[in-house]
Amino acid sequence: MRGIAFSRLLMLVVLVPVIGLAIFGGRLTYDSWARYSDLGRASSVLRLAVATGRFGGIAIPGEGGMSREFVTGSGDRAKLDAARKSTDEHYRAIREAAAALAVRDPKLDEQLKLLDDRMNAMLALRQKIDANEIKAAAATTAVIAPAPAQAIDVLGTASAVVSDPVLARRIFALYATSNSSRTRWSSAASASWR
Repeated sequence: MRGIAFSRLLMLVVLVPVIGLAIFGGRLTYDSWARYSDLGRASSVLRLAVATGRFGGIAIPGEGGMSREFVTGSGDRAKLDAARKSTDEHYRAIREAAAALAVRDPKLDEQLKLLDDRMNAMLALRQKIDANEIKAAAATTAVIAPAPAQAIDVLGTASAVVSDPVLARRIFALYATSNSSRTRWSSAASASWR
């Protein structure tokens, strides 16, 4: 230490903590950026989950009820068209959220494809209802009832895809709530088929 000039010793005393702080700050910045990136990916899955929950919990039951009423002759065409428009808007929100997904998972892609198939079946049913080919209300239930169930399956898969534990729990809570509704709804649908 006696051979080091005072100015160099002072420079060493100042630079060592500054370099340490720079390294610490850089590490904190990188961790924050990585966390933000993870949250951005999880947020895109959350957007898909919310859109799917609304589709399966609001739009489909609304159109299903209006379709049953219309087939039995007690329904209003304007209400049926409004319910169909709501279903289409909610489904469009799902497709937009799926296109914006920052996370790609084969299971989630498969569940979304199955939901597409359900929606295509509903579109075919709409044409049959409009052409008065459907005479029994149970025929509408047989096509429409699996759509909310498939939407719930998308929710369950989405909760497994998210890497953020807080968002995963929230999506799973939405899945659990929707799943309990599915049990009640399918019990009511089964009773109406009898």
